Amino acid sequence: MMKLHEIIKVRKDIPEENLRQGMTGVIVTIFHDPCLAYEVEFCNDKGETIIETALLPEQIESVSQPKEARTKEQFVQAAFAA
Repeated sequence: MMKLHEIIKVRKDIPEENLRQGMTGVIVTIFHDPCLAYEVEFCNDKGETIIETALLPEQIESVSQPKEARTKEQFVQAAFAA
């Protein structure tokens, strides 16, 4: 199971969400009911949210584990470095 604030990338295109394979985002919420899902925030290089959506575990993969007390800017920098 992935963790809160973990950086992920999209496994393959999800056209209905405007997400492309390889896009990186940050897990901001974890849902357990009715099934496991992750609310993921995707930002542009300025740190502005471009989409926030719930994704299933099979749609994403981990890029890095969360670090202690990151700011949104640090998340953006880490996501673009991935």
